[in-house]
Amino acid sequence: MLRELKKNKILIAILVLFLILPFFRIPDLRNEMKYLDIVQEIVDKKSYWVLYYQGELYPDKPPLYFWLLTVIYKIFGEDLLFPLSLIFLSYLPFLSILGLACWQLNYLKKEWRDKFLLYSFTIPYLMGISIFLRMDMLMAFFITLSLSLFIYFYFNQSKINNIKLFFLYLSIFLGIFTKGALGGILPILIIYIFLYLENNLKFFNMLHWKRGLKFLLFCFLLWFFILSLQSDGIKYIYFLLGKQTIGRAYNSYSHARPFYYYFIYLPLTFFPYGILYIYGFFKYLINLEKRKTWTLFEKWAFSWSIPPFILLSIISGKLQIYLLPLYIGMIFLSLIVREKLIKKYKFIILVEKKIQKCIYILYFFLPIGLLIHNNYFVQ
Repeated sequence: MLRELKKNKILIAILVLFLILPFFRIPDLRNEMKYLDIVQEIVDKKSYWVLYYQGELYPDKPPLYFWLLTVIYKIFGEDLLFPLSLIFLSYLPFLSILGLACWQLNYLKKEWRDKFLLYSFTIPYLMGISIFLRMDMLMAFFITLSLSLFIYFYFNQSKINNIKLFFLYLSIFLGIFTKGALGGILPILIIYIFLYLENNLKFFNMLHWKRGLKFLLFCFLLWFFILSLQSDGIKYIYFLLGKQTIGRAYNSYSHARPFYYYFIYLPLTFFPYGILYIYGFFKYLINLEKRKTWTLFEKWAFSWSIPPFILLSIISGKLQIYLLPLYIGMIFLSLIVREKLIKKYKFIILVEKKIQKCIYILYFFLPIGLLIHNNYFVQ
């Protein structure tokens, strides 16, 4: 990844700019301030397993992310907690995700690494999330790590061993332990769909999936056992499994949205490549019967970007940020579509370059915009 970045000084400047921007930001009241308050309650009550917010149980999220916030708080203090948390728990995981994606491309489409990085750094919504205090980026990192390990195993079957498999299943568990069930459901679904398209479901046996499930079950049982020993632990487990897991999936009390919700905002949140992705989404679904003619990279991009997108659309609770773990697959699919379209429509390249230049200019005005926002719109 560093080799690709050295070729483009503008991308390096953007990378440095977004490393500085966290020190210009003020936490928003709806989520970021809530997370900081939860950390304060962890420190005050010394309750590391059962989380509280304003004195009430907070079973909305697993504890890993808040543990990491607490570590930053204890090392660097309250004044640096927010900006350093943005850097260590959002921005660096974001860069690590891009690095892992480039690693995958070494096996799948090595010549597209530069294009991939260019697309990644010119999606304003994605770059904005990279300096926002939410656990979605960290979960996306663990999901991408597990998928990257799978790709490594698929191309290096002779190198599969118990230690490497341990890290595969550990990354899946950490994805769940960061935000919830989707941290495990998404990588398993993506891997299954890919192996199905490859007509190679027997590869699961090489991953020792039964042993992996036993490891995951052990981790969950250990977590719940420790919770059961805590004050309010049983009640906490009930809320965690019922209200926050099943409730959000079936009939969400929070962020309930219609099936088509993600499609409405996709041209904005995946701008400027949303049209490419939407075109690819329907094109590959319609031509699913031709999957035997797809390249391995097409199968991987499809598996990562379309079935999980449909799953998230079915789930009752929806926010645009929930799509974050799919963004790498969506970029892969958009690049595939772009490559096919520019053969017929050369003007796409010119339009693309002009839009990317405008986005670069927008980025370098962000510090001024944040200062104006902090001075005039934050009380």
